[in-house]
Amino acid sequence: MQRKSCHTETLARSEVCSVEYCRGCAVFHVNLGAVTLHFRPSTFRVLCTTLNTALARFRHVRPVLSSYASNQDEIVDSTP
Repeated sequence: MQRKSCHTETLARSEVCSVEYCRGCAVFHVNLGAVTLHFRPSTFRVLCTTLNTALARFRHVRPVLSSYASNQDEIVDSTP
């Protein structure tokens, strides 16, 4: 079976990740370092909603967490 290659367009890029979209296969490509995750549009929408909810809740909880660490960024970046 021959597989056609995706022709993606970059929708967003940062130093941590990028998001591309392939019109041919209607799939989002989320690149995180050496890992690429593929999502159909409906699933990508759910992922974005979930991440935005988590970020909103983190912003609400962050002042509470800051009492446990002198540098708030250490809380986010200290995962092994």
